[in-house]
Amino acid sequence: MATGQRGTIALLNRKQVVLLTARGAPDRRFGHDGILAVPVRAAGWSFHAASVAIDSRGRVLLFGWVVPLRNRTIAVGPYLERVAISRAAVLRLLPDGQLDAGFGQGGAVVSDFGVRAEALEERIEPTTAIAGGTVDSLDRPLFSVGAAEWESPCAGHSYIGWLPKTIVRLTSSGEPDAEFGQGNGVGPIFPKFSGTPFVSLGLTADDQPLMGGTLGGGCPEGASVIRLSEAGAPLPGYGSDGRKDFRNLRFRAFPPGGGAILERQRFGTEIVRRLTPQGEPDPIFGGDGTITLKRTPGGSYSLTAAADSKGRTLIISSFTLPSAGLQAKRAFIIVERLTPSGRRDSSFGRRGRIVVPVPGARNVGSLQVSLDQAGRLLVLSELARADENETLTGAAVLTRFLLD
Repeated sequence: MATGQRGTIALLNRKQVVLLTARGAPDRRFGHDGILAVPVRAAGWSFHAASVAIDSRGRVLLFGWVVPLRNRTIAVGPYLERVAISRAAVLRLLPDGQLDAGFGQGGAVVSDFGVRAEALEERIEPTTAIAGGTVDSLDRPLFSVGAAEWESPCAGHSYIGWLPKTIVRLTSSGEPDAEFGQGNGVGPIFPKFSGTPFVSLGLTADDQPLMGGTLGGGCPEGASVIRLSEAGAPLPGYGSDGRKDFRNLRFRAFPPGGGAILERQRFGTEIVRRLTPQGEPDPIFGGDGTITLKRTPGGSYSLTAAADSKGRTLIISSFTLPSAGLQAKRAFIIVERLTPSGRRDSSFGRRGRIVVPVPGARNVGSLQVSLDQAGRLLVLSELARADENETLTGAAVLTRFLLD
């Protein structure tokens, strides 16, 4: 999910891009009644989309990777597991859904951006993909490039791909940005930064890139936050080479000023930590940067967060409770708002909380959240079946909240 400057909303799955107006109606200028099939080809290879963004001119950017039409693979790791050859790819669509011929080569930029898997440094075949993308105030695409790596997880052995390696920035025309990184648009390489296949990218008001994800290979050990200058160099004074690691915590959101919100669950509670732009616990928030919230009792449970321009923290979760009988269930979204000091905001909803049902949902698999330019909260709830595996149904519900 991504939001545009005029309140437009872009939604992406493996097959389709949906563009909505600020009122939630299909943008009929885009594709066929607001729906467009994801382009199947880029640079003659098969394209797979992973992330979406909207620039200031209403153009839609798709981030992902391409693979050869013939399934070519290479062996990775000590167990020689087969991995598809791939390259990172960015596509830009005009407001009507056509590929933008003024971007890259016919609307697409395909490259490995000099990124190599550690296990494949001697090989010429690239194995790269884009784990997340956004666009800055000058319509320059910014994205995280990952490389295929083998890791040993908590149990047994397995192949884990696309470990994020670096942040890349292009010009608005799709060329490597000579003012970013070492003059080739590529930022520093991050060693052993996990979080596959998804990472969160953010930008400060000065277009300084931020990246948050998982610390550790295989078994998650905590959260990592990376901060770069606007020129793509490690931000001076922020951790070690622009990176800070936080044990036993999970990354949740970037506040507008460049801090971070982290969280962990413990004994039926949510421990929320808010960091300053320098990566230190925010002394205003709870007195030491940390507050504890009681979890809402229920069945399945997921949580994410956001922060608005007034310094308030939003905790968004879903839960499922039986609505009638032994098998019936009903899914709800909970939005809690905290003041900058970490107290519940009594002016919001009922005692700082809003609870709303997810229409037609018996179970929610995951949540995505975003704040639009008007400060409204968007929550995308992916629906899951009410079974033991909680498999996704392929459907989702988009809800918007007025915060003031």
